[in-house]
Amino acid sequence: MINSYEVLFANSHKAISDYENKQTKMQTDARDWLLRVEPNVFVTLTFNSEMGVNGECARRVFGTFAHKLKCQLFGKNSKKRIGMCPVIEGSDAEGESLDAEGRREQTHIHCLMRLPGNPMDYMEMVGRFWMESSRFCGNPKVYCPNNNDWFLEISSSEKRRALTNYVLKTCSIDIDAVLHEFVSFGSEN
Repeated sequence: MINSYEVLFANSHKAISDYENKQTKMQTDARDWLLRVEPNVFVTLTFNSEMGVNGECARRVFGTFAHKLKCQLFGKNSKKRIGMCPVIEGSDAEGESLDAEGRREQTHIHCLMRLPGNPMDYMEMVGRFWMESSRFCGNPKVYCPNNNDWFLEISSSEKRRALTNYVLKTCSIDIDAVLHEFVSFGSEN
């Protein structure tokens, strides 16, 4: 799943440029805005494969997760927010859709975040809070069994650009997949 970004962008400047030349104005504007705030982690949050969910359920579950994470990082009554941009993929009325190659794709959420300090310090917490958010949540280690590709530190500007483009790939026609109510770049700690 996640490794497909490496195939698309191959961490090369030319591959990223070629992809960006095909983006819509909406995608380029969103990308440029997100790059200015320098997210430092890319997270893929999955749902149980046998329990695909629709967009509204994904939105509610993500809200529970985001609230738990914010309270842990900054305290329940804090006005601070985590910089994040979550985008739902694979969601329709039945909780699944087809990817570009026609394969069944279960609902999942790609999320760019700006976590305080070293983002890798939060990997286990993020996975645990996701699993505790709903019975529909899938264990990231099950969906990425031989690696931790579900939680990628963004350590270079090239990787940041590639992953930001990857997150926005579903936004070529509209931005309905973006969970706008949780987008908080500009107001984080």
